[in-house]
Amino acid sequence: MANRKGFSLIEIMVAVAILAIASVAVLRYFSQNLYSLGKSSSAIKYSYNLKFYFTEALRKRALPITSEDYEDTDVYEFEDTRFKYKFEFEKAPFVEDYDVKVVGVDAEKINISVIDKETGKQVYRGEAYHLFKKKR
Repeated sequence: MANRKGFSLIEIMVAVAILAIASVAVLRYFSQNLYSLGKSSSAIKYSYNLKFYFTEALRKRALPITSEDYEDTDVYEFEDTRFKYKFEFEKAPFVEDYDVKVVGVDAEKINISVIDKETGKQVYRGEAYHLFKKKR
C-alpha cells in the first residue's frame, strides 16, 4: 500500500467542491453582465436607429424643391417598433447673431427627441447644427 498512485475519494470530492464554488462565482458574474446589457440595450437600439433617421431627415430636408417626395415642413418624424424620432429644423441662432453671410448656404439648428412608445417618456433630447445649400 505504500506505492499508491491516484487520488482518494476525499481528495476528488474536495476538488469538485472547490470547482463548484468557483463556477458559481463566475456564472453569477456573467448573469450580472447579461442583466446590465439587457438594461442598456434600449439605449443602444435607439442610438443606432437615431443615426439612420437623422441622416434620413437631413436627406429629406436637402431635397430640391422640384422633387415629387419633397416635404415643405420643418418637422420630420419617424417610428420604429419601440421609439418615435422627431427632428425639428429652425434657423440657427448664430446666423443672425454673428451676421454670418455665406453665399449659397443656410445654417439650421435641429432639435432632436426620441420618445419611448411604450412609456411615452422622452429618452433622448439633443440638438445639432447643419449647413444646407440654399434652395432655389
